[in-house]
Amino acid sequence: MTAKLFLIGLALAGAFIAGQLAERRLGGEQDAAETAAPAAEEHFTCPMHPHLHEPHAGDCPICGMPLVARRDEPPVKADEQYPAVRVSPETQHNFGIRTAPARRGEIARPVRIYGYVSELLSPRPAPLTSPVSGRVLSVQPAGEEHRYTKGETLIELESPAVAQLQQQHIDAVAANDVRELRILRQKLQELGFTFDAMKRLVETGEPSDRYLVRAPDSGHLTALQVAPGDLVAAKRPLGEFAPSFAFSVVAQVFETQWVWLAPGQAVTMTSRSHPGAVWRGEVRQVNELGQSSTTAVKLMADFERNPALAPRLGMQARLTVHTDARQDALLVPASAVIYTGSRCVVVTALGDGRFRPVDVTVGLDDGEYTEILTGLEEGTEVAVSGQFLLDSESDLHAELDRLQAGGPPG
Repeated sequence: MTAKLFLIGLALAGAFIAGQLAERRLGGEQDAAETAAPAAEEHFTCPMHPHLHEPHAGDCPICGMPLVARRDEPPVKADEQYPAVRVSPETQHNFGIRTAPARRGEIARPVRIYGYVSELLSPRPAPLTSPVSGRVLSVQPAGEEHRYTKGETLIELESPAVAQLQQQHIDAVAANDVRELRILRQKLQELGFTFDAMKRLVETGEPSDRYLVRAPDSGHLTALQVAPGDLVAAKRPLGEFAPSFAFSVVAQVFETQWVWLAPGQAVTMTSRSHPGAVWRGEVRQVNELGQSSTTAVKLMADFERNPALAPRLGMQARLTVHTDARQDALLVPASAVIYTGSRCVVVTALGDGRFRPVDVTVGLDDGEYTEILTGLEEGTEVAVSGQFLLDSESDLHAELDRLQAGGPPG
């Protein structure tokens, strides 16, 4: 009886000690995990446009909906999530597995859209005049070698009449003279004053006697008739301005493309009517999303004349808009990225025939290269062919490891 009680007490003591040790080990592991876990990063995005990431709260620049906060959990380390697989040199040769390094470079997102020739522009120079009188302060050089874009300053005038008109506008606002204010606003708009410019004028209360004669379109000055110091009258010809473009094209763009477009971007055009021919131009205007009752908005582009080819009104056109390039981006061949729907994966080469998939965040894609934002380092070798086989093999190994460990299937 005594021996039995002794054995029972010994077993209870052993169980108690084992429980204490297990609790300490689990607690230590939990503390270490909590200490090592990096904090999740918070950003703001649009429920209708989840590709937008903004650091602060506000409204969506596309649809105007309020942005909502989202917290991205830190990704699991690739070493822990996907096991490496070993592939013999013979198998690599048989399946055509090739690799290429991730490198730094320049990338832009070309936007390809369809449109039609909407207007044929006159190639003849047009008279350049000033709506106000004044004294010429500066003049830009003339000639085909000096090209100016639409809105660029060509001639600067000193005009007391412009300063007087601005002062009358300030006085009308102060007196709350609605009728006079409507007349003055119309006159200022005819001189090229925008709503924001008139608002700043009222806020500062400081009229200016400077008036800028701007380029009506992209082109160059010809037959310049004034020089600095000359006095000019309103509507008097100052010279002639020759446009650079021969025709305009209208196209429809969707909101996913609209985000990347802006006036002034270079654009090239081809047409089935003239195989092999290329026209070059620039984007003149991109309408806002709210200006259309559909999800598509209008883009207008102007193109330079081609002496060998004459476009026709209504001619169908294929446009490629060359958006602003991103410098020093981390790039991999586009074929290296595997899109699974829930994640983007590239398969890295570890050497000695070993490969491992890693999750990445992608950015711009120009069809040849894809930008990698996170998940990869410069110089890392990635598989550019046969990577689907390697990714499937790694997923199978991971599933077997979970089953052998007694965990639920992934």
